Amino acid sequence: MKKIVVYIIFLSALFLCSCTSPAPSNSNELTRSFWSSSAQGGAKVELSFEQDTATLKMKNGNDSAEIKGRYIADEKSFAIFVPEIHHNYYFEYIPQGDKLKLKYNGHTIELKAEKKKEYRQTPSE
Repeated sequence: MKKIVVYIIFLSALFLCSCTSPAPSNSNELTRSFWSSSAQGGAKVELSFEQDTATLKMKNGNDSAEIKGRYIADEKSFAIFVPEIHHNYYFEYIPQGDKLKLKYNGHTIELKAEKKKEYRQTPSE
């Protein structure tokens, strides 16, 4: 009888462990947040992710630029693919709580998380 009880407890524990959500990772934190930064002179940078598209907007006075396209991210970097101009942009990042250090071409900017999106597990996870 004790063997059956131990077996049932073991199966229950195994079942419960398999139902937990994946552990948070840097790439999940990167894509779940809306990031922005404003400089004293009025320049603004915004980074957001929606489904499979990343958007990086930069504005300084009357000048503005936008990099938007499909992206791929790992724990330290991400790339935005812009097929219309046949160019890919590669960024390194370091998450630090509600702040994100974004590196590109030897330059670093610090962005702050503005809002959190609800994490939705996709079928591939």
